Amino acid sequence: MTAYADLKAHYDTIYRLEHLQSIATWDRMVNMPSGSAKARAEAQGEFEALIQKMQMDPALETLLRAAHDAELAPEEAANLALMSRQRLVASAVPEALLRRRAEAISAAYQAWVKAKGQNDWAAFAKTLKPLLVCVRERAERLGDALGLSPYDALLDEYDRGLTLKDVQALFAPVVEWLPEMIDAVIAKQAEETFIRPVGPFSIDAQKKVGIAAMTIFGFDFDRGRLDVSQHPFSGGTSEDLRITTRYREDQFLPSLLGIIHETGHARYQGGLPMPWRGQPIGVACSTSMHEGQSLSFEKQLALTPAFARLLSPLLVEAFGSQAAFEPDNLLMLMTRVNRGKIRVDADEVTYPAHVLLRSEIEPALIAGDVGVDDIPAWWDERMARLLDVDTRGDHGGGALQDVHWCQGMFGYFPSYLMGAMIAAQLKAAYKVATPDHESRAMAGDLSGYPNWLQDNVWLAGAQFSTGDLVARITGKPLSSSALKAHFEERYL
Repeated sequence: MTAYADLKAHYDTIYRLEHLQSIATWDRMVNMPSGSAKARAEAQGEFEALIQKMQMDPALETLLRAAHDAELAPEEAANLALMSRQRLVASAVPEALLRRRAEAISAAYQAWVKAKGQNDWAAFAKTLKPLLVCVRERAERLGDALGLSPYDALLDEYDRGLTLKDVQALFAPVVEWLPEMIDAVIAKQAEETFIRPVGPFSIDAQKKVGIAAMTIFGFDFDRGRLDVSQHPFSGGTSEDLRITTRYREDQFLPSLLGIIHETGHARYQGGLPMPWRGQPIGVACSTSMHEGQSLSFEKQLALTPAFARLLSPLLVEAFGSQAAFEPDNLLMLMTRVNRGKIRVDADEVTYPAHVLLRSEIEPALIAGDVGVDDIPAWWDERMARLLDVDTRGDHGGGALQDVHWCQGMFGYFPSYLMGAMIAAQLKAAYKVATPDHESRAMAGDLSGYPNWLQDNVWLAGAQFSTGDLVARITGKPLSSSALKAHFEERYL
């Protein structure tokens, strides 16, 4: 075998181990009893250390040097570059820190689940503080290895090459036009008349509707499943797709749209290039692109007259006939814009404000300008300023609502707003490339856009950075312009 072939085989093995690690994480968040948390944390810490040892195997250095001297195809050269980068990142973080971080994450997650239900920020803060110590130390080490600031190193982990300066440049225009946009849409919708559905909506019936929607959007149930968790997420691997939701019997749309959102993640994960499966080049381009795919499904596909027509009979079958389930009324229900506390329940117009809030707090938290005990006050001030919403005293509807920080996922939140920008810019390009898209969708065929995404986004894997891939597909650099135009067209 050649040096490059040996490297590919080595990374295939790492991928299989990561497969098991991802399923263990899914189980920890879905099925695991709370009393098992410590043992699971130790086991996953051991597993993470094993994977890191494989990424730091001394033999890899010799193979990488030999492979760099070989004649490789462009995709192979890109894969080799990502292998070298992964080794650099893995070598930056000592094994002891990996174990401490894994144990701190497990403790913080268990505390978060309990504290969220009890509205107890102080109880959660006790576990977040030691986790934040690990996060900062890891960020500093990654930053030293990559020549980046600590927070830029965390951003880079989710979106290769992305910096805080980039994020601020992308988000600054949104801060300018979003408040006026929210006011205008809410004022316009205040003149509309619509009918609210009457519940309760049984969880079993909601699950059937969700599975039917997943089928419409092409989810492969031979390679995946739907479960329940405290916070909706998509996990597993390309061959073993796991998505979750949460239900409320007094309303069905938040769960349904959450399922569609996670289906978008799963379709992207399952549609990555099979020839590169297991290799660094065979993963998603970035978390921003991942969120762009989920929002393409939830916002660009689901919030349309075409999907409302498909959804209407499913709801009648599940919950009985109601005037509220008429397609035109459903579309008004799905596109209502209201200021609210909860990010995952937010409409697409107010959603960016939720991301802007978190994107202001995170860099200050990593830099040490903000302490864990300061977060609720920072949160309350920004919710009031950005959305005119009062979260004082409501930690469950405030800083405890998201799972990300107790998972150590600092640097992820900007991906959500970037994803919304990506979804809007890609959809605009798709409309130009496919003039008959509207007639096909209204005839009940929603496969056109996912197929276009697969050809243009999913099969590219991680060959390009987010910005490069968006520019290659749309002919324009990523910006908020298409998102603003999308809001104006749909709502104004």
